Amino acid sequence: MPEHRLEIPPNQEEEKTTGSASQHRSDCSYTSKHHHQPPKAQNWSPLFQRGTGGFEGSGAIPHYNKKLKPFARRLRADQTECENRLWAKVRRKQILDVQFYRQRPLGNYIVDFYAPKAKLVIEVDGFHHRLKKYAQRDEVRDAYLESQGLQVLRFSNTQIRKKIDKVMQTIFDTVSRNLEKE
Repeated sequence: MPEHRLEIPPNQEEEKTTGSASQHRSDCSYTSKHHHQPPKAQNWSPLFQRGTGGFEGSGAIPHYNKKLKPFARRLRADQTECENRLWAKVRRKQILDVQFYRQRPLGNYIVDFYAPKAKLVIEVDGFHHRLKKYAQRDEVRDAYLESQGLQVLRFSNTQIRKKIDKVMQTIFDTVSRNLEKE
């Protein structure tokens, strides 16, 4: 399935920063009561593990990896502002009576938002996803999720902040199309 991204004119792209990506701080920062900055993913998060859990190529919903449950709980507690903004729009079956889950383990990954009925995964990408290393990992992850019969939508923090109505229209249209296929 093709990847869907909103097109943003070049003059509205995320502000360019100087220095390393670790020095970048977006408007959609982590809002945890316990952390002022996001925890270092490589120290605790399985988000970047390569692997293929689930039922490879079957189109069945990937298995729920119980080992990832504590990590998913921590990610829910440490959601970014942009993830919170999107969650407020998709929670409680607001879109065509479809239930969304946040920070849900699927196979060996934890996805930002998941709607099983619509076979849809939504990812909110911060600045680091533009870096080649993370973009390659995202491609591997997306390929795995798509092999499980799921469609993946990715939105940047800038799109969530500045174009939330277009983001929501894209999500609504995708959910609607996916429900029609059933």
